[in-house]
Amino acid sequence: MPTWVENSLIVTSEDWQLSQPVIGDYVRITHQLMNVPDPSDPDWRPYPFYGLIAQAEYHPFTLFGVRRLWPSTNRGGQIFYFPETPATNDRRIAIRGDRRWKTDITWICTVWSTNIPLVDLTLAELAPGQALSLSEETLEAIAIRVAEELNNV
Repeated sequence: MPTWVENSLIVTSEDWQLSQPVIGDYVRITHQLMNVPDPSDPDWRPYPFYGLIAQAEYHPFTLFGVRRLWPSTNRGGQIFYFPETPATNDRRIAIRGDRRWKTDITWICTVWSTNIPLVDLTLAELAPGQALSLSEETLEAIAIRVAEELNNV
């Protein structure tokens, strides 16, 4: 059965942080927020920052397909389609936080990878770098469907 393998934990900062090398065209990002202020606080603003995500070549440092990334409360995470390019020998995922103002919130992104293609019509429509938020139930259904199709081949 296809599974997602945890690749890296990245604490976002204003500098680019790199994952371990990834294989496959799809990566899944899950989010964890720590030190979130109480919403009843008059100075509280939801998600006062966003980030950037891209495919990266480690040496020389080069970014491909930079996209915006926001913290997501979807437990299933977000799936990004980053097709392998011939130019990348040591392909990684790069994530950077970009805070609009000072905050004590810590945003941790977990990078997951799989070398098994996701077979789903909604994913076939994704453009490079486009994100799709999926619930855990949807991810499980896709995994079951891929496993069934692999068994029929």
